[in-house]
Amino acid sequence: MSGRVPRSDRYLHKQVTLPRRRTHLLKPPDKFIFSRYIQIWLRVLPPAEPPMRLTSFFDYTLRLLMYAATHSDRLITIEETAGVYGISRTHLMKVANQLTRAGYLRAVRGRSGGLTLAKQPNRIKLGDVLCATEPDFALVECFSANNRCPISARCRLRSPLREALAAFTSTLDRYTLADLILNPKDFGIPPAA
Repeated sequence: MSGRVPRSDRYLHKQVTLPRRRTHLLKPPDKFIFSRYIQIWLRVLPPAEPPMRLTSFFDYTLRLLMYAATHSDRLITIEETAGVYGISRTHLMKVANQLTRAGYLRAVRGRSGGLTLAKQPNRIKLGDVLCATEPDFALVECFSANNRCPISARCRLRSPLREALAAFTSTLDRYTLADLILNPKDFGIPPAA
């Protein structure tokens, strides 16, 4: 038998050594090169205090509701809204389904169907929309059900974060969708005649 491994057994054998020309990949990087990468990486980073971000689902929720409130005289479509904002039609469809189930939008089926608000804009509180669409408010691990933080029994971080979250939601509760309504021309499309 030759030195070759039969075709059926090739994948059962583990190659232990790398060819000599690839061994440079296993060496640690030179300190100068590594520090240069860090310097470049730090230049690309955002400022030291990045803003708090909610999910894109909530962002798309507010956009869809604002667009529907602005065009309350007619039905809007997912295609039209996705085109105006330049966002994914698929994601917007999921948002529309959630808002319809939560009672904020009304869907009209059929060829000339679309979406319209199910409530008056002044009756839709932004805090309620946030609670209906955001999955959770686990800002840190100790807020979640599967907390494994070893200091959570004595940690003092939970209280300030809960207070900040309460202030955030209470601020959103002071505003309604009516406060966000724009003119149709602000969306860059002519108003319906």
